[in-house]
Amino acid sequence: MSIAHENAATNTSAIPSLWENGITLQGVSWETYAKFVDSLGDRRVFVSYDRGLMEIQTVSPSYPHEYGIDLLVSLIHVIRFQRGTAIAGGGSTTHRREDLERGVEPDACFWIENEPKMRGVKELDLNEVPPPDLVIEVDIHSSSVDRIETFCKLGVPEIWLIRDEQLYFLVVDGDQYAEALTSRSFPFVDCASVNEALKAIETLGESEALNQLLTKLKLR
Repeated sequence: MSIAHENAATNTSAIPSLWENGITLQGVSWETYAKFVDSLGDRRVFVSYDRGLMEIQTVSPSYPHEYGIDLLVSLIHVIRFQRGTAIAGGGSTTHRREDLERGVEPDACFWIENEPKMRGVKELDLNEVPPPDLVIEVDIHSSSVDRIETFCKLGVPEIWLIRDEQLYFLVVDGDQYAEALTSRSFPFVDCASVNEALKAIETLGESEALNQLLTKLKLR
C-alpha cells in the first residue's frame, strides 16, 4: 500500500501565497534558495524547495507535535544504548541537491546503516555523503511542496511519518514509499506498538508511555 502526500492545490495566481505559520513563493531560483537557507543560521525556520517553489514555515509547533517527535527520538536513543547500535543523528539539518533542484529539512534524521560514512563529516553535502537512513516527519499542514516525494528523490530509504495523529512507517519501494508494518532500520520495532505508545501519552504521560513501549519491544 503506497502513501501519497496530500497536497493543497498550488495557487498560481497568487505570488506569494500565505498559509498558517508560513508562506509559499514561486519562481525562486536555486541560487536564491541556497543563499536564503545559508543566511538563516540556527534560526528555527523550516524551508522546503522543489524546482522553483519555495515554502517557508515559521515554526510555532504545537505541544502534541513536539511530544510525538520526542517519544520517537527517545526510542531511537534507547536503541542506540541498549543494543549498542551505532547511530548518527542529524536533527533538522538541511538536505539539498542542486542537480535535483530539491531541498528539505526534516523534524529529525538519523544515519544507521551508513553511520560509519558520517564520522568526521563537518558539512552535509549529499553529493559526497549518503542521505539519512531514517527521517522523522510530522505532517501538520497542507503543503505546496511535496516533502515526502522530496525525501524520496533525495534517496531517503525510510520515513516515520505522523499524520493526523497516526504514525506510518514508510519504506522506499521503487520511486515511491510503501507502508510497512515494521521498521526497515530497526526490524524489531513494529508500527502498531509505537502507535499505541503515542496514543498513551495523553493518559500516561510521555515517560510512562515510553517505558511501556520499551518493555513491549524488550528494550529494558
